[in-house]
Amino acid sequence: MWNEILDFLNANYEKIAAIMGAGFLICAVLQKPLTWVFGGTHSFCMLIIYYQKGIIFNTLLMVYFIAVAIYGFLNWLKKNNKVQLPVTYLTNKSFIMHISISIIISAMFYLIIKNTSARFPILDSLTTAFSVMACYLQSRKKIQAWWFWLIADSFRIFLASYAGLYWILGLNIFSVFAVYCGYKMWSKKPNESL
Repeated sequence: MWNEILDFLNANYEKIAAIMGAGFLICAVLQKPLTWVFGGTHSFCMLIIYYQKGIIFNTLLMVYFIAVAIYGFLNWLKKNNKVQLPVTYLTNKSFIMHISISIIISAMFYLIIKNTSARFPILDSLTTAFSVMACYLQSRKKIQAWWFWLIADSFRIFLASYAGLYWILGLNIFSVFAVYCGYKMWSKKPNESL
């Protein structure tokens, strides 16, 4: 029985990851804490996929995403379960700082892996750096998280295409649409700048 389950999972990791990723996006747009359950499951599946494809930093990114899924779930439920974490804006200065940090991290990642056997080092570095920042900002319900996701998912479309991950390619195309919807939904009720 366990062998059959493992065989099924091995044959369908990409499909399961795509479905869980879509659940993550839909719940994130709707600001549901279940976002992070879907996100953690998606990240676990993608960790295996990226490892098998030799996409180094995105493999490590999935470990980070699993940790942030736990943090995000708990953070979105904080305030003694009476008040949800509000959606807020970054200040312009803070936004520029977060973009700059993402670019610097991306360049550092690229310099680390450019002479290794890693596949797609530029795309791997860009998607990882901007995804780290997007996920962090989303866990804190910062509206600009959607802009970081747009950048990361746009690069990830090319990464999935080049790596032959067609279910994930479809998910990333859907992600661009979800980013637009998420930004519009979260823009309706932002509470403050921080």
